[in-house]
Amino acid sequence: MTADPRAAEQVFQQAQVAHRAGQYGVAESHYRRVVKLAPRHADAWHLLGIVAMQQDRAALAIRHLRTAVELRPDFAQAWNNLGIAYKSEGDLVAALAAAERALSLRPAYFEARFNLGLLHDACGDRVAAESAYREALRVRPEHVGALTNLGNLLRANARYAESAPLLEHAHTSQPDADTTVNLALLRIDQGRYSEARELAGGALQVPAHAQSARAWLALGVAARMQQDTQAAVDALRHSLRLEPGDVTTAIELALALHDNGNFEEGCTRLEALASQWPESTRLQWLAALALPAIASDEEEVRSSRASFDEGLTQLERDTRLDTPARIAAAFEAAGSVVPFHLNYQPQDNSELQRRFGALVSRCVIAATPELAGSCEWQPLAHGGRARIGFVSPHLYAHSVARFFGSLVTHIDRSQFETHVWHLGEATDAESRRIAAGVDRFDHRFAPPLQVAREIRSAELDALVLLDVGLDPAMQVLGSLRLAPVQCVAYGHPVSTGLPNVDFFLSGELLEGKDAQRDYSETLVRLPGIGALPQRPPSGGDGTWLERYGDDLPWLLCLQNPLKLSPDFDELLVHVLSTERVRLGVFAVSPAIADRWRQRIGRKLLAAGGDTDSRLHLLAPVSHADLVAGIAQAALVLDTPHFSGGSTSLDAIAAATPIVAFAGARLRANQTSAMLRLLGAPELVAADAGEYLDIVNRLLVDHVERGRLSEILRSNASRLFEDRAPVTGFEAFLATATARNARDNATDRVESNFSPSLNPREAGP
Repeated sequence: MTADPRAAEQVFQQAQVAHRAGQYGVAESHYRRVVKLAPRHADAWHLLGIVAMQQDRAALAIRHLRTAVELRPDFAQAWNNLGIAYKSEGDLVAALAAAERALSLRPAYFEARFNLGLLHDACGDRVAAESAYREALRVRPEHVGALTNLGNLLRANARYAESAPLLEHAHTSQPDADTTVNLALLRIDQGRYSEARELAGGALQVPAHAQSARAWLALGVAARMQQDTQAAVDALRHSLRLEPGDVTTAIELALALHDNGNFEEGCTRLEALASQWPESTRLQWLAALALPAIASDEEEVRSSRASFDEGLTQLERDTRLDTPARIAAAFEAAGSVVPFHLNYQPQDNSELQRRFGALVSRCVIAATPELAGSCEWQPLAHGGRARIGFVSPHLYAHSVARFFGSLVTHIDRSQFETHVWHLGEATDAESRRIAAGVDRFDHRFAPPLQVAREIRSAELDALVLLDVGLDPAMQVLGSLRLAPVQCVAYGHPVSTGLPNVDFFLSGELLEGKDAQRDYSETLVRLPGIGALPQRPPSGGDGTWLERYGDDLPWLLCLQNPLKLSPDFDELLVHVLSTERVRLGVFAVSPAIADRWRQRIGRKLLAAGGDTDSRLHLLAPVSHADLVAGIAQAALVLDTPHFSGGSTSLDAIAAATPIVAFAGARLRANQTSAMLRLLGAPELVAADAGEYLDIVNRLLVDHVERGRLSEILRSNASRLFEDRAPVTGFEAFLATATARNARDNATDRVESNFSPSLNPREAGP
């Protein structure tokens, strides 16, 4: 057929009108007529390709678009759309080549730059994707898609500070469900869970978005992180119904079920996911190391611990670090799985903790061997002062900061140069207090390896990890060699099991004679309880306790119900069924508290006790009001196996006698150590029988109870004001850093040296 340009152009105009009207069949017919009339009409071939893509016929689109660029090699728009068509067919190599060709023809072509970012993202090349998105935003700074994609890419790489302004800008410009949920997920990553829930909940209030699976996911994850476990389970179940194949939601639901006390269903789901995705190392770890948040009985305690042991053995055997992909997967698992509930179980778990720590260290060091070698810098080279680093995610109003914040700020700064890294998102007045008392305070809510490089570049003489075992980032840092002397405080009062942590900082009153066997680190016994804790706030209103019922005396158990072991139930049931008292337990996690109440309630009813009038789940109140309420109680009942820390400080400040156990190891000894320090050993029981005797005696002997209350009140300064632990800490740091300097001077530096004081048990 002879080309007829005028007729072809007339039909082309008709085709475009139909195309813009969404009449794809009519448009396609007209475009085909055009290319018959004018076979070299590149625009018609291009638009034939577009129509084919709009009809989900990518293979046909590719043929048409290739014809267009063959006819007009400088047709940038056709090259860009050819890249999109190749991507639809899964040919990412050809798609990248087409997009790059489009950009070579039009360097400022926004759509091609944006598509190139999408393609690099799909290929897993985050560096190239970031560069492409940034170039696209230079062309169109307000483009919501580019802002969103770059923000999400940075968020996925844990670069939250860079991600935030992009996702915030996208949400401000276009506050729809997608931008709202993206911002909610960022807020979860930042630890701003209340804001995340508000954003996700707001998105779900819009009828058109009420079935957004991602919004329900964000709502559920934020609720789980706030320990609102029932709300988390409900939201995540809804999300999974809307998007049944979403693995992230399935994992989050399994974890929420664990947190909610629904251990059996959570395990079943995790095991199914681990079987379905055997290549996910993190899933294998989660399934193998699952433990109940609250055990139904002592048999479940034993069986779950045995399962943990078996799972750990399997991970030790199966973890292979022979390829970059396996190393990266193992590092992800080691940096995200913490056996938190293991240490609430009553047995001696130190050997399991050693094995877990060794496994974590092996995975972390394989991922970053350059941060595991010996520290080569000159010791004590900072103006005559030893440079000491402190790190924790909990340097705000938290028990870790409450116990150890003053230890950090009160050491002699003429002798020690103090650097602090706060890894948590939250900051408050306590954060500012610590920052004001040190030489340098860095707030770094960043990936642990980024923080590790910053710490190592500071060339410290000693590093003190204030807690390991509450946040997986801390076990990553503890696995590395970031200073020649590395210590851990008892912010989480169990051995880390990490070979690169040299010393465990405890207190002489906290440890038994043979306590070293509980630790992979060298045990250091500082004076007293090894800390200078802060007093709680005063001036609160304790009348909130009155709304819970009659005039029976109050017994308060201040511990999270996670710590209330099944064997402790028997003691509580005995007291409640034989004495005219009522027991209050705080529902920190309502679902866990409800499960505990059901567990002990059955036992109490069997013993003839009245659950409704004797057993109360108390709603959390402000710290000052809590202390004022404690002051109105007859007694505080401390727990065996894992005793009170901050809660016992509150009881002592309220001068309410605490009945405690003398435990076999640190985690069980915190309260009994405080009582001995204050001169009230009469409140410490050697066993369950003596514990009951003390409780029963003090409930009727008001004079003795008043005497003990006065001892706590009069001697509280020994706990809250005595600087002996600080002086002991200074002496330890001076000894340890001087020893390292001597070893360095004689060319005997080791990455994990032996201490100077006693081969395996050190003191100041």
